[in-house]
Amino acid sequence: MDEKSSILIIDDDVRILDAMRDALDAAGFDVTIAVDGSQGLKMLEEVQFQLIISDIVMEDMGGIEFLRKIRKTGISTPVVIMSGDPIGENFFKSAKLLGACFCLQKPFTARTLFDVIQKILPYASE
Repeated sequence: MDEKSSILIIDDDVRILDAMRDALDAAGFDVTIAVDGSQGLKMLEEVQFQLIISDIVMEDMGGIEFLRKIRKTGISTPVVIMSGDPIGENFFKSAKLLGACFCLQKPFTARTLFDVIQKILPYASE
């Protein structure tokens, strides 16, 4: 891969952010993290990402509201929605209708994450 693919990860669980960032950094991706949807929106004002991975259930701004806001502004970056909360499964259908390209149920392995990324960004390598 000549140029690093940039990925924004949004989750209010710092342990998940750290684990995902470490795995994706090691695989050669340029990773930016945000602790909620509001911070994610601010990051999008500064950087254009090739992929966004967002939790659905978060305190400040959840993944559905985040997805709705970015689509309303015309941002078409692929978005993967994830959730480990049983209520999050109820939001997966809404996320798909709003343009999420994939939904991941937590917990998932690094291998699963890489497989999803390679489906979305076929030129991505590990």
